[in-house]
Amino acid sequence: MSSRRSSFTVPSESPPSTTTSRSPFSRSSENGPSEFDRRVTEAMAHWHVPGLAIAVVDNTHITAQGYGVTRLQPSGQAAADVPLHDQVTPQTLFDCASMSKSFTAAAMALLVQDEETMHVQWTTPVNRLLEDFVMETKAATEQVTVEDILCHRSGLPRHDDTLHGSTSPTPDTPLSITRNIRNLPLSAPLRTKYQYNNILYTVASHAVESLSATPYACFLATRFWEPLKMTRTFHDMSRIPRTERPFLSERYDFNPAKQTYASFPHLSEPEGQGAGSIISSVEDIARWLCAFIQRSGPLTPASYTDLRTPRILASDPDIPFHSPAFYALGWEVVYYHGHTLVRHDGMWAGHASSMLFIPSVQWGVVMMGNSESAEHVNTEVAWHLISDVLDVPREKRFDWRVHLEKTAAKTKDMLDKFMLFPELRERLRQSEVGVVPRLKRFVGVYENAGYRKIGFVWDVELGALVADCSERAFPFRIVVREHVADCCFVAEVVGVVMEDAWPVRCQFDVGDGGKCERVGLALCDEYDGLIWFGRLD
Repeated sequence: MSSRRSSFTVPSESPPSTTTSRSPFSRSSENGPSEFDRRVTEAMAHWHVPGLAIAVVDNTHITAQGYGVTRLQPSGQAAADVPLHDQVTPQTLFDCASMSKSFTAAAMALLVQDEETMHVQWTTPVNRLLEDFVMETKAATEQVTVEDILCHRSGLPRHDDTLHGSTSPTPDTPLSITRNIRNLPLSAPLRTKYQYNNILYTVASHAVESLSATPYACFLATRFWEPLKMTRTFHDMSRIPRTERPFLSERYDFNPAKQTYASFPHLSEPEGQGAGSIISSVEDIARWLCAFIQRSGPLTPASYTDLRTPRILASDPDIPFHSPAFYALGWEVVYYHGHTLVRHDGMWAGHASSMLFIPSVQWGVVMMGNSESAEHVNTEVAWHLISDVLDVPREKRFDWRVHLEKTAAKTKDMLDKFMLFPELRERLRQSEVGVVPRLKRFVGVYENAGYRKIGFVWDVELGALVADCSERAFPFRIVVREHVADCCFVAEVVGVVMEDAWPVRCQFDVGDGGKCERVGLALCDEYDGLIWFGRLD
């Protein structure tokens, strides 16, 4: 068990804590798993998570432990027979995913606090810092500030399906993503609505590079990771040294329909810079939390305050004793039994992570797992630990297992054509669907300035139009076969790895000559309209 556990103290100017240890690992028994260990492993089995690492920050002291495996083992193999190099430890590397946003916001905070870049403030319009940053409207271009893009209130919805990954012949870069913003439609007035946006965090990272004249990865390493002794933190898969690759966990997600795990490849993700793409361990992220808890360098106390100050209402989950969630700058803030909790989660391509700290009691926790469903384990375990640290009575604790299972069941409810096309509902009830067009006539290549090209081909086996979009950062394919009415169809967007499908509106626009001129697809959930692709051939 010793190889799976670590314990150390981070140097600090603050006096060491004299309180009783608030680490769950201190209660482990030499004779076997503790009650906490059993809780973790039971949750991992329930949610189908092969491996998980947990680190707890107690003032300046960090304890960490690994559970499970970094890669799936042969069926029937006993836990005692798992090779040491396949066991999850506190040093195991996982994808931080969206937890990376805390570094992007902190990088911008360094520029805000630095005297050499006094022209950079939270309220500075982004266009004044990056002339390539142009939005759909002149007003948005002139008014959207650094603060707006970092707290997700710019009016720009996600548009994640515009991103081209490293497998594309023309992969995106932070510069190309910044220049493409002008082609993406807004969906809300500025500062009126929370709309989580990965793309704008990539823009922010590009601004850091431009303003500091330093590659983003080098900026993070020299300004944060080296001073904090985060020796196992890397920007992008391509920068992980060969000596560290054995510590990298595989990526999985469980397919309940097939009762099997799907695996995700390890890919370089230049298009994810600023929004994700940071690889680290729970030990290193615990050091990051410790800096926020102690409010010590490399940031000033004022910057730490700025980063965790709520800017916009993010969600209201209607959970007892749990406040609505607010987004700050790279962090989410909630209130629980009179205490402020500062947190951020991340999930991407078979890894799920979570970090949070409670400033009032100088305590925090980091969890990282190698299945997307580890987000549920992270939630269950984190709230158990939070309630213990805050001495919340049992009768005032929320049953997260029940809540998560109900939420998962709701997400399985698929939209049907009546919900996708409410304006056609009366016609559909009366079976007035018009002439059913031949799908083959819509075969061709279509283009949208922001979303680029998609090509529909006829798939004989499926009897459907199919567009291969596997070169995207979020790889998928589009399958069109269910007719609704006239030239309206239900299209299925099918994930390449998990083969999970979700229905979207699809409409072909046929001109007076009978030739299809364009196709509209609902590829952006928060945008009420369709993304229109004009036909090229």
